[in-house]
Amino acid sequence: MSDHVIVISVDAMINSDIAEFRKRRNMSQLLKRASIAEEMLAIYPTYTYPCHTTIMTGCYPDKHGIYHNDVFDPHSDYDKWFWYAKDIKCKTLIDAAHEAGLVTGCVTFPVQGASKADYLIAEIWAPNKDDDPTEVFRGADSEKAGHIFEKNKHLLNWMKTPEFDYFASACACDIIREAKPDLLFVHFSYLDHQRHRCGVSTDKVLHAIDFIDDRIGEIMEALKEAGIEENTDFVILGDHGHMDVHAVFNINKLLAERGYITVSDNGKVLDYRIMVHSTSFSGHVYLNGVSVKEARYVLESLMEEYPEYIERVMTKADVKEIYHLDGPFSLVLEAQRHVVFGAGLTGDLVEKPEPGNYKFSISSHGYAPEKSFSPPFIISGPAASCSVIGEARLVDEAPTIAALAGFSMPDGIDGRVLTELIRS
Repeated sequence: MSDHVIVISVDAMINSDIAEFRKRRNMSQLLKRASIAEEMLAIYPTYTYPCHTTIMTGCYPDKHGIYHNDVFDPHSDYDKWFWYAKDIKCKTLIDAAHEAGLVTGCVTFPVQGASKADYLIAEIWAPNKDDDPTEVFRGADSEKAGHIFEKNKHLLNWMKTPEFDYFASACACDIIREAKPDLLFVHFSYLDHQRHRCGVSTDKVLHAIDFIDDRIGEIMEALKEAGIEENTDFVILGDHGHMDVHAVFNINKLLAERGYITVSDNGKVLDYRIMVHSTSFSGHVYLNGVSVKEARYVLESLMEEYPEYIERVMTKADVKEIYHLDGPFSLVLEAQRHVVFGAGLTGDLVEKPEPGNYKFSISSHGYAPEKSFSPPFIISGPAASCSVIGEARLVDEAPTIAALAGFSMPDGIDGRVLTELIRS
């Protein structure tokens, strides 16, 4: 059991990044006394919000209820993300720590808006770039963290990085110095954003690794200033891997051409009977007045016609049995490697990826978890056994973090404590 546990999620960190982090000033110190699970099998889809909710609960999406980053709404120009903890259907690490009487902090960690964290700065942003974010954050943050948000909000540039991570680091350091929390969660997203822009290859994102190492150094310095450095364990983890994108396949254009989506003259959805909500390399299929049997026939016909783009058509029963995934969709599509499902309703059926929307960018995620790179799970500090294991599962992280912090997750979760990583 540790006196203090700092959990740092480095979005899209993969195992091959560890070699580069060993060359950096701050992470190299942590890795010298670390236990490592080299490859954590993620969940499906390998998307940030479902993955982080699994990290927070030790459960698969069919239990925790977060199946996508955002809610399907074909008539909206603005994505409604799953920002709030109320959407999670089971207990989280924050809930369990709160019940155990621990002082908790949570900074820009997905799906934790208005959670029970004592010092909470949510991952959330205003609808438009030029909007004042204050009211949005106030509705999602804890009262105890209000002054910390006010002190640091000038660092924000809407949802853009690296500014969002500068903000996260500053808030986390202030919480450490002020509250000395028993358990603190911090999420950094710049590495993920740079992979979307530049590609998976580590040498293309070295500047992002430098940046993350600097932010970790700031947190280490704050622990020193708070006088709790020697009694703190770090958990450094990733949430999913990445895969380079070679083609954007606009499947909804085909559905529109076949009369299953009605599109206005200005390219907006007027109505739909079958429509795909992209999770990049996979897609959730929504139906309106069409049977699953008919929709499956339509989609399997498209797969036969375009086998270079569509790999699988799965029923809800399929994805629940194979991947423990459930949600309000009726079917799930899996694309071929290096192909993502686009959102285009008109224009070219197949497009080249380009920096922009993360779903259809140069590199992305959302594929079946066995297909590509996996994230690592690292424990560094007095409780680390300094062991290395090859594989474990994302669902194992929550019970392991709870064990480090001295409490237990509820019965019935899907993961186990990785006891081999913790000093006995």
